[in-house]
Amino acid sequence: MAWLIAYDLCKPEQNYYGVIKTIMDLSGGNCCHCGGSVWLVRTNGLTKEAIYGKIQMQMDADDDLLVIEVKENYCSSFNQDVLWAIHERIFL
Repeated sequence: MAWLIAYDLCKPEQNYYGVIKTIMDLSGGNCCHCGGSVWLVRTNGLTKEAIYGKIQMQMDADDDLLVIEVKENYCSSFNQDVLWAIHERIFL
């Protein structure tokens, strides 16, 4: 299943490393950093609640997190490297 993950860590000294590592671990490397705090990931069998819970453990209570299921129906002006990653890592 493919997911869009977006987050906003409210303070500059937040745990970006922990959030990013968790996202990459959840996806087993099947991920694409789209820019800023937006990722596309593919997971096997994880629910949105499980993904949300694992990432939220790396965040403070005042940080924001969004997890949305996505389908292979998109348009993009991203460069070819990002589009390749979306196709190969997320939807293949």
